[in-house]
Amino acid sequence: MLMVLHMFWILTLTGLVIVDSVTKAQNTDSTPLIIRHADRMIGSETESGATRQLDGNVQMLHGDVEIRCDRAQQELTTGRAELIGNVIIVQGTLKMTMQRGVYLSAERRAYGVGNVVIRDGAATLAAPQGEYFLDRRLAVFHRGVHFLDSNTTILADSMIYERTSGRRWAWRNVELFFLRQATTVRGDSAFDDPVTNTAIVMGRTLLMQSDSAATDTLYMRADSLRLRSDSARVRYLIAHGSVRLVRGAIRVCANHAELHGNDILVFSGNPIVWADSAQLSGETIRAELVDGRLRTVHAVGNAMLGIIEDSTCVVPHQLMADRIKLEFNSDSLRTVRGGGSVYTLYQHRTDDNRPDGITRVASDSIVIAFTGGQISRCTWLGKVHSEYVPEHRLDNAERYLRGFRWSSETKPTRDELLHASAEQKTH
Repeated sequence: MLMVLHMFWILTLTGLVIVDSVTKAQNTDSTPLIIRHADRMIGSETESGATRQLDGNVQMLHGDVEIRCDRAQQELTTGRAELIGNVIIVQGTLKMTMQRGVYLSAERRAYGVGNVVIRDGAATLAAPQGEYFLDRRLAVFHRGVHFLDSNTTILADSMIYERTSGRRWAWRNVELFFLRQATTVRGDSAFDDPVTNTAIVMGRTLLMQSDSAATDTLYMRADSLRLRSDSARVRYLIAHGSVRLVRGAIRVCANHAELHGNDILVFSGNPIVWADSAQLSGETIRAELVDGRLRTVHAVGNAMLGIIEDSTCVVPHQLMADRIKLEFNSDSLRTVRGGGSVYTLYQHRTDDNRPDGITRVASDSIVIAFTGGQISRCTWLGKVHSEYVPEHRLDNAERYLRGFRWSSETKPTRDELLHASAEQKTH
């Protein structure tokens, strides 16, 4: 096994020269690597040139870099040093530890395997395999990375950490946990910048965000997510592509979504919103919440509303207008307001809940009041034109307003979003 590991290092890592306090290495780096201490040193000649075996409490210096380990083997000609046992590399506030590694003085690069950890102030980066470029102050870790700082935890297969700026790039099976915002995000790849408080997550993303002011959790899937916090720690979120959202009483499908803090949600790109008994669509939809509860949902541009009063209804009551506003109290629909080229279709029912014809009405505006989930009053205003069609004269096409779209089968659920995320992690 040791021979295999040794061959692994020889084949994959090259270019290190070590010198002691008397002899300088034969490399392009003018800064010598100085041996400060070793309990024993044995020099020998091999096919690759002069080598030195250092055993016991090995300590070396290379400019601003300090290296400590149990044993080391340096190749003076090739410029490579293998470090074995309790390896510690220190540069300023950075401390890198590993079970076994290689230090390349010409490249100023350290490579390690076996519980490789970098600690840099409040940040900690750990993985089974990793390398650190000392002059570029850049770490590249692989095979299951765990990153942690004062606000963020990142899990990923691989990750790059830029020490100077604090920026990090992660890819494959990425999970980000933002402590202050109580937010978790999963995706295929991610970029996180703590200076600008911006994170970008790409590829089959899932966001879960708890609201401290309410008891519900926001669940959102999208092709990509961009998250940003301002100086007051207010979170802004932009989602692109196949957006599906669940939060409390609201369900959404859209191509684009924007969330401003915890209270304002804006959807565009064929958006559809489900809330209580309503399905609302339009060119743009804006939802406002107070303490996690729906207050209003407002659709503008080719707005369409369908209302199902109970589970026995198959065809909804319908409203089409230039703009439609829904008003809620404790997540229950209380009032609907429509304006601009209003068209409504009301489904009549008999006392034993059978279809009993329809009423179509055109007007300039409408106000619909609800009580206990049922329509209790409708008021049409301006240029009202009404038509009743009895049941025996109806065909199926007449049960819908021309151009009306009903999409109940696409309504997202929490379990659906979580199940899709679980399937993603297994592949």
